[in-house]
Amino acid sequence: MPSDYRDLPSAAETIVTCPPDKVGKLRGIHISNAGTNARLVTLQDVFTPDVSNGEASPSEQTVTLFKRNIASGEDIDENDIGLDGIEFIGALKIIGSVADTDYHITTVYEFE
Repeated sequence: MPSDYRDLPSAAETIVTCPPDKVGKLRGIHISNAGTNARLVTLQDVFTPDVSNGEASPSEQTVTLFKRNIASGEDIDENDIGLDGIEFIGALKIIGSVADTDYHITTVYEFE
């Protein structure tokens, strides 16, 4: 399964974009805060719906999939948060309260 490793960004960064006609599933996550301050991490699904009878020009939608404050020195993984039902159909993005090179996130995902 593909994975992504990065430091915590302060602006939304795309981890991966789901291909059309697929559903992305988050299969693993590990978050490590080796810094001295707590940081808020958010995972988002950002997508634009298809045109429909009710909406000729749909606008971009942002859905929060996961949001958690990670304390200094804390390590969490999928066993701590549970990944059941975390799916995405657009761009899987990560954003932090502050950019931090002492804060590392690894995500594992697949498409079905």
